[in-house]
Amino acid sequence: MDRTTHDDGYAPDEHAIEELAEAFPDVDGAAAARELAEAEGAVARSAATPEQQDGAAAARDLRRPEERADAWRAATADG
Repeated sequence: MDRTTHDDGYAPDEHAIEELAEAFPDVDGAAAARELAEAEGAVARSAATPEQQDGAAAARDLRRPEERADAWRAATADG
């Protein structure tokens, strides 16, 4: 298996990876974007936690990746 293919056979889209790297030069932003993507997947499968549902709903109408990640962080922040 080559290094760009995951165990599940999924090969990441290099263009999408580059765009995300530009949008999220910091680790926290990238982590928030990944968490949001996982939450949106869980929502689509009807398997999301209440926190994932709230965070995904907060980002739903936003288009810019940075704004979506910020909305996710604000909606899921403790305290």
